[in-house]
Amino acid sequence: MMDNLTFIQKVIKPHTVDPLEGHTVVVIEQIGEAGEEFRFEIEPGQRVPKSGIDLFKWLRGGRGGPNYFAYAVTDDPRLRFKFSVPVKMDTQAHSFMLVVAVDYRVASPRLVVTRRNADPIQKLREEISLRMQRELAWRSWISIRNEFREIEREAIAATLESLREFAARYGLEIRDLSLALELQDIDFLDVTHEAAIDQQTEVTKREAEFERLKVVEESKITAVKNERAHEEALRQQRRP
Repeated sequence: MMDNLTFIQKVIKPHTVDPLEGHTVVVIEQIGEAGEEFRFEIEPGQRVPKSGIDLFKWLRGGRGGPNYFAYAVTDDPRLRFKFSVPVKMDTQAHSFMLVVAVDYRVASPRLVVTRRNADPIQKLREEISLRMQRELAWRSWISIRNEFREIEREAIAATLESLREFAARYGLEIRDLSLALELQDIDFLDVTHEAAIDQQTEVTKREAEFERLKVVEESKITAVKNERAHEEALRQQRRP
């Protein structure tokens, strides 16, 4: 349980059959070696259902009999978790860290509890990581670096619906998803290097244009001189 993100983030926690403000209490029964079965839920302010009176005695009395457990599931509609995803471009020339922020809520307390050992938050995190790595790795590094907001919109539009369907299998509902880009020092050096190259390219283009104009101007001057020399030669020929 110590490594279970669903517990660490306090989405669910062990509890009694007593109602708990801001939580839905889910009661399950361990059925020998066959597994466990859901019994009932208790919302804040509700009492234990009549069908659960004997269950209440077992839980409070500590006597032998059915093995029951209760978990409290938060009903906070504004849950959030963030994590970083390493992304390596398909060209293998660049890599970066993608920061993902997930706004979510519990849609099915029963499902979160019955799938608690699979760690719903960890499963969702892994699925988002996989989808985003695939969605971003094939793109161009320049667009990732220089047009990331547009890339973010495209990546979320391409994956959000399927990610919501995946989250629903574990009783969760994704409310919103956002991405951020973490650049390393080498990426900034790369930017500086490319800027220097662009600047040098511009200087070279201007020098080439200057040389071209110079050649054109010199050609015009030469043409004028030649024309004048030609005219002078003609005048010389006309003299008696």
